[in-house]
Amino acid sequence: MVRLFQEDLKSSPFWMIVACSLVNMTTWRQAQPIHEELRKKYKGPDGLAVAGGELEEMIRPLGLWRRRGKSLRLMSTVWNMIEPTTGEDVLDLPGCGSYASDSWMIFVEGKLPDKCPIDNYLSAYWRRLKDDKDR
Repeated sequence: MVRLFQEDLKSSPFWMIVACSLVNMTTWRQAQPIHEELRKKYKGPDGLAVAGGELEEMIRPLGLWRRRGKSLRLMSTVWNMIEPTTGEDVLDLPGCGSYASDSWMIFVEGKLPDKCPIDNYLSAYWRRLKDDKDR
């Protein structure tokens, strides 16, 4: 079984959600070095919320850099106002959908979503947890 990045980031929920955004239309292998750069430079949601144009330059290799940059700033701003506590709250963050919400439920809350996630890796992980729970 492939180790998911969420397992390593679950103790830093904000950065796990940022990672979920970065892997949209790309892989963790490509996104990981950029994620590490963002963590070092911006430290948390306060820094990322006010990031300048250098943010887009950092994330440009992943593609969708304009949309991602705008989304990451908005998500960080909202996070600063209302930090999520549930997977449902994550859905209210700009740029976050079911992948981020399912990741939050599984890795931060330690819950299994009612239905199988759409993402292949996350669904395999979900099935394994469900099988373990049903035994």
